[in-house]
Amino acid sequence: MQYKNTVKTIEEIGRELGVAYVVEGGVRRSGNSVRINVQLIQVSDQTQLWGDSYTRELSDVFAIQAEVAEAVAKSLAVELLPQHELAQVEPPTASSAAHNAYLLGRHYWAKRTPKALYTAIEHFERAVMLDPNYALAYSGLANAWGVLPWYVPGPYNQIYAEAKRAAERALALDDSLAEAHVAMAGVYEVRRDLKSAESHYRNAVALDPNNATAHQWYGYILSLQGRHGAAVKEFESAITLDPLSPVMHEDYGFGMLLARRFDKAIEQNKKALELEPEFFNAARWLMWASIGKGDHDAAAAWFERYLRLIHHPMDAVTTFRRTYEVSGLRAGFVGLLDSQGSTEDVPGPAMRAAIYAWCNEKDRAFEWLERAFERQVPVVFSVASHPAFDNLHDDPRFDDLLRKMGLDQVDLSVPPTTP
Repeated sequence: MQYKNTVKTIEEIGRELGVAYVVEGGVRRSGNSVRINVQLIQVSDQTQLWGDSYTRELSDVFAIQAEVAEAVAKSLAVELLPQHELAQVEPPTASSAAHNAYLLGRHYWAKRTPKALYTAIEHFERAVMLDPNYALAYSGLANAWGVLPWYVPGPYNQIYAEAKRAAERALALDDSLAEAHVAMAGVYEVRRDLKSAESHYRNAVALDPNNATAHQWYGYILSLQGRHGAAVKEFESAITLDPLSPVMHEDYGFGMLLARRFDKAIEQNKKALELEPEFFNAARWLMWASIGKGDHDAAAAWFERYLRLIHHPMDAVTTFRRTYEVSGLRAGFVGLLDSQGSTEDVPGPAMRAAIYAWCNEKDRAFEWLERAFERQVPVVFSVASHPAFDNLHDDPRFDDLLRKMGLDQVDLSVPPTTP
């Protein structure tokens, strides 16, 4: 829906998407009838290569969807791929109401804000209530629960249990569904069973090479293990498939942060914020990438934006700015965190641990790492690769923590810093 009611030209859209052709269409409903207009446009000169319209009775939305999609695909195949044979696709559910709820769930899931994710869960739960055998909706439900811990303070064990339950149901209903394998991979990832997670991601990509989330999340676990070259390939595949998704750019940027490719991390996370200005994780990674480059002014500015996006009390933000201007970034960080006392939720135990580690406050860093691990905060599992924790690598407590997390096989060699 990115280009609904857009004023952008076909040439601009084609350039943003990196495509040579654009399919443009519209739907009008009158009573119980629906009219669908579709045209194929060549981006280079904006010429129409093909166009048609379809008028149908709105008695079975899936029948209309299948009929029109097949007609359009056949017409496009004649224009673009004359030898292409079209596969027959079965509708994922017989319930149009369940399908509509699923689509709404996907819409809100893509927004990646706490409120939107809870709304997505409501829609996915409605979809599976309307059709208890709707595997795709269970996959969506598992993914919504699975990403929620990145955006809310908990309770994480309960959230992960919900994700596991939905993922298992999706696989039980249809183990040939790529989305179901993505959902189960996410469950294994949280358990730090990266071998099983990778197996499911590989299955997902094999079943559906065009599944952007499979490539994105697979890239993420490769980054956690220091396999940065392989991770880049997965991230780039994800962005090619879904170039307007802020989370695709944000995850790529996070992977590049772990690889110490700070300029690339900044580029990708700025793109994420252009697409979704409320995306606080992108501001967080921009802060760390700026620190990696030694640009403390930019890091302070991004940290302030992060605090505002997570609705941190403004008096604390003001105090941070004043302390930074007088005494520098480390003093600003420690002063803000110390003012929070033992409150865990803002800015969160993993973020606090990372800041204390970078400030070389090792005892406090380990204290908050333990808290983050006990609560199963997802970002804490990047501890082996995240540059903020490099100061801790020579401390025996760090090796002990990695063993507890099941990350003791991760390559701790720090990759060279590159643009």
